[in-house]
Amino acid sequence: MKKLLSRMALVGALLASVAMVGQTTTAYGAGVSGAAVIGQGTISPGLDDTLPGTIQSVTFGGSAIGGGIATGVGTQVGIAVGDFTCTFNGGSSIPETRAAGSGTASGTCNGGTVGTGTIACTATYARAGALVLVVLTGCSASASGPLGTGSASGALGAGLFVFVPDQLTPPVTSYRLVGASAGAGA
Repeated sequence: MKKLLSRMALVGALLASVAMVGQTTTAYGAGVSGAAVIGQGTISPGLDDTLPGTIQSVTFGGSAIGGGIATGVGTQVGIAVGDFTCTFNGGSSIPETRAAGSGTASGTCNGGTVGTGTIACTATYARAGALVLVVLTGCSASASGPLGTGSASGALGAGLFVFVPDQLTPPVTSYRLVGASAGAGA
């Protein structure tokens, strides 16, 4: 399973590396981003099959491989590419079960191998079985690299992820997540 998740993350990185700190734009230009994300988290009190479900608290910590580019004043271009560390915390917006759920989380991703970058977003998620759709809103980002600096706020993005519970039987209190996200702003 770990080998499969690693391969999925690599494929996602190749497809999504438009360049993550993204979901970026500046007052002076525009930006794009993309990242492959893999990580793990906790769910409390835990997902089960009892209807109507239970309100949950969620955490996520993981790594993103990708980058972002944002234009700045004049010829300045902020670039950050490489490995990023991500942390998000949140909770259910409706009672959740193992079969489905939705909620919001907020957090940040920081890092970069070439240049440095930070992004902070609110993520709204909808989960149906193993698929999780994430919509990122109200993102603020900054990127600083060899060609200058760019920053943004109010940008949007989205991602599609695979949810893999660590427990085969209820309650599910921890999970793995792998997928890709991309964003843009103007």
